Amino acid sequence: MRVLVLTRYTRTGSSSRLRFLQFLPGLKSHGIEVDVRPLFRDGYLARRFGPRAVPPHWIAADYARRLGAVLGARRYDLVWLEGEVWPWLPGLVERLLPAMGVPYVVDYDDALFHRFDRSESFVVRGLLGSKIAGVMRRAAAVVVGNSYLGAYAREAGAATVVEIPTVLDPERYGTAAPRDPAVIGWIGSPSTAPYVSDIASDLDAACADTGARLRLIGFDRALAGAFAVPPDLRDWEEGREAADLADLTLGIMPLRATPFEQGKCGYKLIQYMAAGVPVLATDTAANRRIVESAGAGRIVPAAAPEGAWHAAIREMLADPEMLTRMGNSGRAAAARTYSLDAQTPVLAGVLTAAAQRPSMPERLA
Repeated sequence: MRVLVLTRYTRTGSSSRLRFLQFLPGLKSHGIEVDVRPLFRDGYLARRFGPRAVPPHWIAADYARRLGAVLGARRYDLVWLEGEVWPWLPGLVERLLPAMGVPYVVDYDDALFHRFDRSESFVVRGLLGSKIAGVMRRAAAVVVGNSYLGAYAREAGAATVVEIPTVLDPERYGTAAPRDPAVIGWIGSPSTAPYVSDIASDLDAACADTGARLRLIGFDRALAGAFAVPPDLRDWEEGREAADLADLTLGIMPLRATPFEQGKCGYKLIQYMAAGVPVLATDTAANRRIVESAGAGRIVPAAAPEGAWHAAIREMLADPEMLTRMGNSGRAAAARTYSLDAQTPVLAGVLTAAAQRPSMPERLA
């Protein structure tokens, strides 16, 4: 079976790398050959989060190249799409694929639809508010990273909805060793760094109370001024992330209490768990399910008052035996449930079945 894979980014984008590209070797063993066509070129994310803006002609050329890929889709048995064909444009091209007789599977690892249906701009809400629902409805299958996204897809009328968590290869991760002083850690990207700066005062207080150090991997350096004591800032590097995580005593995942955050799939929690690191996370349905089913850590209430994170960190660091139990439980759960070996056969089955099931055609106009 031949599949055209339309990711948003190259390997530098975590959503594309984790939800698509890391599965490709395993899918090949299931007889699925893929042709990957990312929307944005290498260098796009570095420009987007760096001091230099993304040149408009890059966007125009990348969008034109994506249209060429879609027009060649008849050569494939299936299209596997990340979110949408063209961001911030109406879903006309997504209607083209079913009209061409090409079924597609679409994948979501966050609440992309809320960027449109909850936008402050009435123009965006009017033009794009129902876009993602339409993309889901026309798909042969919708793959989602958590139950919140799945509920939206079912309400949109998607024929087949399958929940596949964002996974990893546990063999890449060593086991965290006890550290003195303790290291409180976070891994992410500049786009999610504000969640950490939101609780900067709690993290400062926790470090002062316990003697722990704070390590932030992939953090937006422009936000480092929020901390009274400069944290250990490390740029994210794929080849080094496992070693950086193995040094942690406690991994954190703060979020804001908005509908968009309900779509977060908790991948950083799974990374901490794979490294044997206990976790502390904001209470969302996905985070609670990951943490409590694994016995890997604790949950902080959403919209927690100031001091809640400080108190939770202090309590956890005061019980090393509990941390060891949580770390061991999390590592076992990562291998059992959140691994490539566990989920690749599920994904292969979804893609194979979808290739035999037509997408839902609709009129182009």
